[in-house]
Amino acid sequence: MDKLSKGEQMVGGGSALLLIMSFFSLWWKVEGGGITVRGNGWDSGLSALVKLALVLAIVALVLVGLKASGTSITLPVTWGLAYVGLGALITLFLLLAVLLGPEDGGASFLGIEVSRGMFLLISPLVGAIIALGGYMHMQGETTAGPAATGPATPPAV
Repeated sequence: MDKLSKGEQMVGGGSALLLIMSFFSLWWKVEGGGITVRGNGWDSGLSALVKLALVLAIVALVLVGLKASGTSITLPVTWGLAYVGLGALITLFLLLAVLLGPEDGGASFLGIEVSRGMFLLISPLVGAIIALGGYMHMQGETTAGPAATGPATPPAV
């Protein structure tokens, strides 16, 4: 973990948290007839946007893991920009999923209520943490980039 910046640690931690959250049945809820059914982030009751966001969180976690292991990978963009892009897409997809809500399959007219769960409402904040971590890492890349690549020039006299 010494190889990772604070921003990369936030990206990895946020991605891991989102993936752990995805397996708990607190993402959506169906109530009706005295029966309550809850679902997790991978269930079919949620839109494909949630699943896509979770897959992107896996990609972000893999990138952080590769960086932590010292594996040399050449990306078409900087690491920070890749993290920011992944975090922004995760946040966008999860915000859209919150706005759209879980799919009711037309059951609402039968007295069955389909509602958003706590983790669906919290998940865009975790996506924003991933994006913020990527931004912090990107800022570190830009401040350390040119100074770290060449020798310091003495001041002109």
